[in-house]
Amino acid sequence: MAPHPIRLHGPWYLSSLDSVNDSLCQDATTELPLQSMGRYRFDQPLESIGEVTDSCRHWLLVRPFREPTGLTKTSRIAMSILAHDHVEQMWLNGRRLPTTPAHDATLSLDFPLSPQNRLGVVLRYSPNSSKPAFRSVQLLIHDTASPHTG
Repeated sequence: MAPHPIRLHGPWYLSSLDSVNDSLCQDATTELPLQSMGRYRFDQPLESIGEVTDSCRHWLLVRPFREPTGLTKTSRIAMSILAHDHVEQMWLNGRRLPTTPAHDATLSLDFPLSPQNRLGVVLRYSPNSSKPAFRSVQLLIHDTASPHTG
């Protein structure tokens, strides 16, 4: 059975980083007030942000979202990110997810979602990027229940 996708297009919050800081990423995906970060529209080119400095090497993008309705004990959730720049790290609710730097990342979540969640994505900065950060970001919900017969 094909997974049920839930798009996570917006709202996103953005901050430029001189270096990747695990403590900042953890705080941004748990308790940091999102108003302290700039708002980012999903289809907006990164070069138009205007917060880039000479030392900017990475972007931290944070997306709050609620737990999807209708999940069951047999539901399995994966996160899929298709990016224009390299995904360096992914965070969810203060946990660093196991990823390797790549343009695209899909990974299964081995823990349940919370009623309120925060996804954090660290992208490697590409100078003069006229493309948006992401091509697609989705939760993929797989229902692994065996088919009902009868």
